[in-house]
Amino acid sequence: MKKAISIFGLWALAFAVVMPAAASGSELDISGFFDVTSTYQDSRGDRNEFGLGQAEVDIESELSEMAAIRVAVAYNNQTSGFELGEAEIDINLYSYESGPVSSVNIAAGLFYVPFGIDHWVYPSIDRKLVTAPLVVEMTHGCWNDAGFRLNVASDIANLVVFGVNGFESSFEVIDAAQSLALGVPLGSEVNTTPANAFGGRFGLTPVEHLEVGGSFAVGLNESDKDEMVLMGGDFQYCVSNFDFKGEYITHSLNRSITEEKNKGYYFQSTYDFGRTFLVGRYDSFKPDGVDWTTLYSLGAGYAVTNGVEVRFETIIDSDNSTNNANILQLVAGF
Repeated sequence: MKKAISIFGLWALAFAVVMPAAASGSELDISGFFDVTSTYQDSRGDRNEFGLGQAEVDIESELSEMAAIRVAVAYNNQTSGFELGEAEIDINLYSYESGPVSSVNIAAGLFYVPFGIDHWVYPSIDRKLVTAPLVVEMTHGCWNDAGFRLNVASDIANLVVFGVNGFESSFEVIDAAQSLALGVPLGSEVNTTPANAFGGRFGLTPVEHLEVGGSFAVGLNESDKDEMVLMGGDFQYCVSNFDFKGEYITHSLNRSITEEKNKGYYFQSTYDFGRTFLVGRYDSFKPDGVDWTTLYSLGAGYAVTNGVEVRFETIIDSDNSTNNANILQLVAGF
């Protein structure tokens, strides 16, 4: 769902951000990151593959006490080109630390859609394991989209509501009844992009260090039919240098004569020793009509210097050892 832009477009975009900030006298905050990976996998013909993972430059500016803007230009390793990753304006409608509601913000533009909790670590510099949870990859992926977002926060709860365009999903027609109903030949790939998607997440902090939440998203087609539904529950427990989190997601698509349902979950724990950390994750995912797939991921990282980390992840597929992989990553941020 990211938009490709030309080099001229990048300059025009930077100009559009810099000039209003300069005129208002506000400072620009420029940051970024990139990562390089080396993957060893038995099933690969060349057995080892090097690649550029993510690369991103972020420009942020606080225009006033009420408004801020953010633009991110990202590299897409699938197309080997630059894309507009994020471009949003955030307006603080209300802020009162001593009140029952501490803040109310509304944002509009292109942003990471806040379904579940994994969207906080979509950028590779923030993700301690190299790969994303299997259930996230197989349902909504790194979902970013254009639309609006409303955030309401208090000391013990938070709510986010969003409305966006909706992300594309696809499947191969392998059933004769589906082929007849859809009017396409067997073996064809059918793409689905909801006209709009709406949803949100509610988070609650019942005790110190623990947050539990629930998420929902529905994609409506041009006939206002719910073509895609995502539901999820999550928790995060963070204390001192230890972090433990988990998420359960169900995903249904109703685009043919039969409804497709997928579901899965993961648990992940991380312990930070300072310059080093250890992390482990248990993944389980069940596509529609297929048995559960289970993955075990173990990882470690070392901070070479400020802003530069070396990370390693080994992935074990309990059902198919040819899918096992070892990934070495170097990530740097500024």
